[in-house]
Amino acid sequence: MGNLTDNNALFHLVRNGELEVTVDASAEDLSLLKTGLQAEVQVLDQMASGQIRLLSSQIDQTSRTGKVRIQLQTPAQITLGTSATAIIKLPEMQAQTTLPLSAVNFNADGTAFVMAVNRN
Repeated sequence: MGNLTDNNALFHLVRNGELEVTVDASAEDLSLLKTGLQAEVQVLDQMASGQIRLLSSQIDQTSRTGKVRIQLQTPAQITLGTSATAIIKLPEMQAQTTLPLSAVNFNADGTAFVMAVNRN
C-alpha cells in the first residue's frame, strides 16, 4: 500500500527516452490552446520542436496559471529541471464582423450596403 501525495507524482515513467517540458500559461491563454498544437521550446541556447500533449484542468488560484505539457519531437540535450520557454503557434482565425440589421441599408435594386466611418 502506498502513500498519497496529493497531485504530486512520486515518479514518472519515460518511454523510449522521450522528453517533455512543462510550462505555465495564463488562464486566458489556456482557453486558446488545445492538444496537438505545435510549439517551439527554447532551453538555454537550444531550440526544440514539440507538440502540446496535455493541458492542465486546474488553475492555480494565486498565479492564475495552468500547466501545459509539451512533448519534444526533436532531440535536445536538456538537463532535468532546467527552465524553458515555449512559443506555441495558434491556428489562424478569421475575424467575423457582426452588425445589427438596422445598420444595413438597401439600394433601389435591392443590393445591401453599409456605410463605414473613417478619417476621410
